[in-house]
Amino acid sequence: MASNSEPHCKESIRERHKQRADGGTAMPLYGESRTVMAVGNSLAVGLTSYARKTHGVEKGDTVEIETYPEGIWISVGGGDD
Repeated sequence: MASNSEPHCKESIRERHKQRADGGTAMPLYGESRTVMAVGNSLAVGLTSYARKTHGVEKGDTVEIETYPEGIWISVGGGDD
């Protein structure tokens, strides 16, 4: 379990992620239910075509996945950090 001193556990980082995720409106741009699939020893869910187009994600790109008690953050780059 991560300690509160680790960067991703700091309140300022978590608040910034919340702001970046919802733009301060708490309303998603788009929503869709997706089926979780087994891939080896992991689980995967595909990005919607809307998410791929909005953020320019293409096959072979690398994204950062962070897991929090409140949910999962997928950083596709282009941010200020």
